[in-house]
Amino acid sequence: MLHEPHGQFMLSLYYLKFHFGDKFDYALWKTESKKSLLDALKELGEYAFKDNEPVKYIQKNNSDVMRLYHKYMGLSRIESYNLQEIKAKNIREDYLFQARAYLTGDLYPLYWLGILSAEKKEWQKGLAYFQDLFTYDLAFSMEGLPLAYQKAALCAENLGDQSLADEYNRIANALHNDFNITVDRNRGSYIGYRNGAWMVSDM
Repeated sequence: MLHEPHGQFMLSLYYLKFHFGDKFDYALWKTESKKSLLDALKELGEYAFKDNEPVKYIQKNNSDVMRLYHKYMGLSRIESYNLQEIKAKNIREDYLFQARAYLTGDLYPLYWLGILSAEKKEWQKGLAYFQDLFTYDLAFSMEGLPLAYQKAALCAENLGDQSLADEYNRIANALHNDFNITVDRNRGSYIGYRNGAWMVSDM
C-alpha cells in the first residue's frame, strides 16, 4: 500500500464507502466519467453530519468486531508480505479467513487471498477469489483493484482462457482515477504525482 499521505487518503476513501455504502457516491477507480469527490463528500456531509453524530449513520459493525478483524489480519502476517519481508507461502491464510468471517463486508482478506494464490500459482483458486471480489461495488474503491484485474488475467491465461484474460487486461487498462495515480503492474508499485514530481511507493 502507499505510504503517507497517498495511502491514508485512498484508504479513507475505501472506508467511507465501506461504512456509508451508497450514501458515499464515489469510487476511486472508474471506467467512465462519474461524480466528483467534492460532490460526493458534500452529499455525504449533508446526510451523515446533519446532527453532528455521523457514527449513527454508519451501516456496519461495532468496535468489538473491528478489533477482532484487525487482530486476525495482524496474525495472518499479511503486512509483512505487503512490505516484502516474507514470502506468500509463509502467510497464515486461515487467519485471513477468520478476519473475513468477522468482517464479511471488508474486501481486503479476499483481495489478499487472490494475490497470494496467484503468487503461489494456484490459478483456479486465485481466479475464484478475484471473480468474487469483482462482484462488489466496494472493490472500485480499493487502491489495488487494477493489480487485482491484472492478476486475475494471469490466472485466466494460465488456465487456458485467453478470452477472459484479455477481458480482464482490458478492464485493468481502462481503470482511471481523478488523481493521476497509476499502477506499475510488473513491479506491484503505485506511481503518483505530487508536488510537481512523480513518486513510486511499494504496495
